[in-house]
Amino acid sequence: MIGMYWIIDIALVIGDLLLAIMIVRNYYSIGFTRIGRLLLIASLMFLLEGLVMLVTYYKWAIMGYDETIALPSLAITASSLVGIAILYYISKL
Repeated sequence: MIGMYWIIDIALVIGDLLLAIMIVRNYYSIGFTRIGRLLLIASLMFLLEGLVMLVTYYKWAIMGYDETIALPSLAITASSLVGIAILYYISKL
């Protein structure tokens, strides 16, 4: 059974992924310019990072790792979510 911390971790990563998808969508229209291409590549890297985090956290949860792994990863995921939320706000400007 997956613990509560892992469920929160995975939910935050899904939020990360959704914001990364919206950032890619915002930068897609300016992807033909030099700065737009760089921003699009950076946002695609955040999307890839979210996918890797989702797979890793799910694997760790299934393997039965407890809160000694889940709590530090929860802090990392929460800070990542805050950073991506700020980038999403900037991408809307």
